[in-house]
Amino acid sequence: MISIEQVQAFTLVYEEGSYSSAAKIAQKERSTIREHVLAMEDTLGVKLFEIEGRRAVPTTDAESLIVRSRNLSKHARDFYHAAMTLYKQPLSKMIVWHDSLIPNQLLGEVITRLREEYPELEIECCNASREEAFKAVEQDQCHIAVMSTEHSTVSPGKFKSTNIGSLTMNPYGSPISDLGKSSVVSMSDLQLSTQYIMQHSKARDLGYFEIGNRQHKVSSVELAIALMETEGWTVLSDMDAAHWVESGKLKLLNLDHLIRGYKHSVSTYYSLSSDSIPEVNKALSIFKNASYKYLI
Repeated sequence: MISIEQVQAFTLVYEEGSYSSAAKIAQKERSTIREHVLAMEDTLGVKLFEIEGRRAVPTTDAESLIVRSRNLSKHARDFYHAAMTLYKQPLSKMIVWHDSLIPNQLLGEVITRLREEYPELEIECCNASREEAFKAVEQDQCHIAVMSTEHSTVSPGKFKSTNIGSLTMNPYGSPISDLGKSSVVSMSDLQLSTQYIMQHSKARDLGYFEIGNRQHKVSSVELAIALMETEGWTVLSDMDAAHWVESGKLKLLNLDHLIRGYKHSVSTYYSLSSDSIPEVNKALSIFKNASYKYLI
């Protein structure tokens, strides 16, 4: 008899390429994962992996089973999440992680409306990279992540997502810096000037463009603005930059022969069990409705 634990262990080893990596994802001992796979091999009477150094290379028999194994593992996760939510109780704390360039106005409206609906609900709202947020959602450490849209299928079946709109991203600098005073800015100018990036930003996050030869991470837009008075530039959404531009702290840089106004889509990500949590469903609905004011 093949157990669901054996199927899940086999699937993880296949996807991760080694027993150690699979154990890390499953948060179990390497020996436990290996024992599950060996037990499955004994039951089937075939070898599923050839060990080459630290790598577990799938055999042709493993290749013939992996599609069904993935489907069965996904159904088991779905069943677990559904079963764990049968006993419903009010959510006491909601955790929302977001890209550092998601407009504060959108986040503020969502939190305000949630507090009106659920006065006793504690809301934790923190910024993070998309990689960190995805992992937290998968492990049920975060209820909702608001991030740039994932266009690949790296995590099929591990969480759900809803596209809520797009942000227009542009380069900004201080109006009193050399870049800000220039009537036209070239790509070379950007490359030779310091580029400021929000501290949690990583590849594929909002506003993450590796252009400047010198890139410094900063904790906030306010710090970037203070530093850019001397030299440098950063990428922000037009929505977030608007009040800084109006107050004279920032200036939209006029790029020469470059496309301005890069649009980056934004989505909410949430775990498979969220459909049965009223507070999370309400938050997702508010994000969708409020996004029309702040996203395009």
